[in-house]
Amino acid sequence: MKSFLWTLHPTYIQKREEAKLTIDATDADIRNYIGTYFPRSYSEVRSIYQEICKNQIASSKFCPDETARILSLGCGSGPDLLAAIDVIRENCPHVKKIEILAFEGNENAITYAKQILNKEQQLTKVRLEIAICQFKFDSIQSFSLLGDILLTKNLSFDLIQTSKFCGELLIQHIQKPYYYFASTFSRFLKPNGLMLILDVTIKNENGLFYPQILNGEISEFERLNPQFKTILPVPCNCWAAQCTRHCFSGVRLGKGKFCFRLLGRTSMVNSLNIRRENRRYIVNYSGDACYYSKCFLQEADAYTFG
Repeated sequence: MKSFLWTLHPTYIQKREEAKLTIDATDADIRNYIGTYFPRSYSEVRSIYQEICKNQIASSKFCPDETARILSLGCGSGPDLLAAIDVIRENCPHVKKIEILAFEGNENAITYAKQILNKEQQLTKVRLEIAICQFKFDSIQSFSLLGDILLTKNLSFDLIQTSKFCGELLIQHIQKPYYYFASTFSRFLKPNGLMLILDVTIKNENGLFYPQILNGEISEFERLNPQFKTILPVPCNCWAAQCTRHCFSGVRLGKGKFCFRLLGRTSMVNSLNIRRENRRYIVNYSGDACYYSKCFLQEADAYTFG
């Protein structure tokens, strides 16, 4: 795949880390993303799902059928999809087919995503059925509109994911995108499915970090929808239902930093028996601990099951 990506003539220009709308990205912009940020985005999503696969109980529930189904919002050129496909291919030998339904607003990004995923089909024995649709989010109503469309299809998904998409909606002044993503699409999650919401660790125009906004909105979603629960980070699994803090949490992968919440249906999440000993859970790369665990002495990584 790495050799194929070079045939797309990617460029490498690392720009100052700031929020930027990609809905109007040019062909040159997309090629620079592929050469500069695609590997990082791929690795971030992959690292989260690989953590699930390390857990014996979780991995036994992951994609239990011969057909796995993925829903992606704001897939861009497809790094999140490629990561999910590779994790399923490597860890779920019983899966023979992966059905992908993705939505993206930028036509140039869709063109590259289709090329990359078609190449992936040539490299794997798992059959891929790929549908990437152009859909532009311009208001809160866009969530309900897309939700209504999915309801007519009577679909459910093993993985529902969005990577660095909700932050772009914040730039467009669309309120509570993380909350509405979760509340709109969680209904389509299979009993053992996973829902991933990932974003960057930068500030919005009001001075709040994206992780603070993400955590506040997803904790609110959990309080109002107790049938869903966080898996990772671990302290959110323990205390999200009572937490009203807008916590800054983030993990470092190589030179990149990102934040995420991984959720599932509560019955499935509780069956994972996630360890909840009295530990001081480190929630970001600065070494800060979750507020609810600060009183404990033994330190633990908030992002791993160990």
